[in-house]
Amino acid sequence: MPAILVGVWVAVFLALLDGTRPAREAALVAFTVVSLAVLFFTQTLSLFGALSFGWLATGWIALLCMLVIVLRRPIVACFLNLGWPLPRGWGLWDWAVAVVLGAFAIGTLLAALLYPTTNYDSLTYHMPRVFFWFQNHSVAHYPTAEARQLFSSAFAEYFILNLKILVGGSDRLGNTVQWLSYIFSVLGVSLIALGLGASRRGQQLAAVATAAMPMAVLQASTTQNDLTCALWCIAFAYCVVTYIRERPATRALGLWWAAWAGCTLGLALQTKPTAYLACAPFAVWLAIAGLRRDGWKWAGGLAAVTVAFSLLLMAGWYVGNAQVLGGDILGLNAPGNSRILIQDRRPSSLLTNTLENASNTLGSPSLLLNGAVEHGVRWVAGLYGGTAGNPDEVYAVSGEVVNQDYGPFPVVVLLVSASLLVLLILPLADRRLVHGYLACGCSGLLLIATLIVWNPWTNRLMMGPVLLLMPLVGVATSALEARRLPLLRGLLLGVLGLSVLWGAAAMLFDSTNRLVPPTLLPVKVGNRDLGYWNTSWGDLRFRILVPHDEQLFKMIAQIVTRDGFQRVGINAKAGNVAIYPLLSMLSGRHVEYVGDTVLKDKISAPDFKPQVILEVIDAKEFPQQLKDGTRRGEMLFEPTTAGGEVFLLYRAP
Repeated sequence: MPAILVGVWVAVFLALLDGTRPAREAALVAFTVVSLAVLFFTQTLSLFGALSFGWLATGWIALLCMLVIVLRRPIVACFLNLGWPLPRGWGLWDWAVAVVLGAFAIGTLLAALLYPTTNYDSLTYHMPRVFFWFQNHSVAHYPTAEARQLFSSAFAEYFILNLKILVGGSDRLGNTVQWLSYIFSVLGVSLIALGLGASRRGQQLAAVATAAMPMAVLQASTTQNDLTCALWCIAFAYCVVTYIRERPATRALGLWWAAWAGCTLGLALQTKPTAYLACAPFAVWLAIAGLRRDGWKWAGGLAAVTVAFSLLLMAGWYVGNAQVLGGDILGLNAPGNSRILIQDRRPSSLLTNTLENASNTLGSPSLLLNGAVEHGVRWVAGLYGGTAGNPDEVYAVSGEVVNQDYGPFPVVVLLVSASLLVLLILPLADRRLVHGYLACGCSGLLLIATLIVWNPWTNRLMMGPVLLLMPLVGVATSALEARRLPLLRGLLLGVLGLSVLWGAAAMLFDSTNRLVPPTLLPVKVGNRDLGYWNTSWGDLRFRILVPHDEQLFKMIAQIVTRDGFQRVGINAKAGNVAIYPLLSMLSGRHVEYVGDTVLKDKISAPDFKPQVILEVIDAKEFPQQLKDGTRRGEMLFEPTTAGGEVFLLYRAP
């Protein structure tokens, strides 16, 4: 059934493939349509508690049939005009680029399909929320002890939910949402490079630089959402560049452009709040350029359409937040969100935070180099009385270069920095457009580096703005080629080559979803010699990240199944619990959080009476929590410690 989504994309893609726009743009617009349908079906069916296979499959089939009927003429015309499918006139360079891009696409797809959910955030809140939505047939708020399951932006998980429902409950395709975002991000970056005046070869190099971005490669096989957010930020930036480069020729084209821009912006915001910071400079640039060139009537009208479509996509999310957070539509005051944005806004604190986040990207396997970077940041901060680190984390530059959360990318930073320097020095055919884009991209990166509290994992938040700067790599190489500066161009290509090698290493030796067994090469990354070659797909969900929970969770699931319990309560007194592997084994049972849940007075599960309760207590607080007066029935699984947490299972009193 997931093939229906592919059918919808193919129908729209073929209808748009009329020769008036690049095929890459048609592909990106078609994926936008698929994503809008995901959002529409999810939120509409949720209102009626009808997020189930029958209703969802009916909706997708009806959409496909409608598109085929409405678009039958352009689709047929496209088929009739299709030429020889293999490329003609390709040289050695074109084939080399195709091989590199194909290797990254296939390698990341294999990693996405061969491995289950392994990322820690995915085990604690990305996938648990999908489990509860699937169970409840609704994406409405539900009782939980983990606030991120409720208030983290949800589009990526909506897409995963659609795939899960359409394959009958399996999460085997969950990783493919980020993989699709990876593929379309590569296309989007090459389109922006085209819009900024890059040559064909420059567009290819921008695509290669994006495909080889280590953090993008690592996230392409996960159920996180940073890469999906980056995709929609890239699509919005492309809309901005397209409008500024050439005003839409007709009112109809102007409205079409504004609607697409609004949809891409809405999807970005619906995926992750970092999109507000990454897209803000581009929105300001668009407003200024539109007013200066077209006047307030034309530009204002298109801006109104863009904002209206964006708000339409965000309306359900905003309303849901407002209802339970006292009107806080952005969720800034949601439990746990207060530690994301920096609270100390003094210039010295902001500057130190920026230096820390920027230095995070420079980590490498060398402890000596990492120590030098840390020393440099502390020395600079000391000049104005700043202090590195935050109350929860000790400042350090991570060397975990193949970790999906930390994955630094110093070679990419060097590549982008060199490209920006070239573009600031060399004369350009469209200097104002390129420099405007450069300023917006750098501003978005600076906003995130400055306002997001430093943590070891901020590299994945920085990935989106860095990908937005990748088109400038293609523009810079095109400028060097046009000016006939072979030495500088060779140096830039050399750095790009190093970036490709680093990205390939990240793909092959990913700390969780590695493609190459360490025993086959004299290279060992991490401390686990396990993967798809010697461990089943189901067992990998434990043994890669939470091996200490495997036997414990299997025993708990066995007790629940053996005794025929159908209603299971989870009383999570410990935070950030990697509960998803257990939830996946309880599929078919009705599971709810009980006890001290988030906003208990506003969010509850009516009439839920658990037969058995799983209690999770922080090991440090176990003796005190066990004596807190909570009523417990017959103990079915004695208190057992695993991973710093104590688990106990008992009949509901």
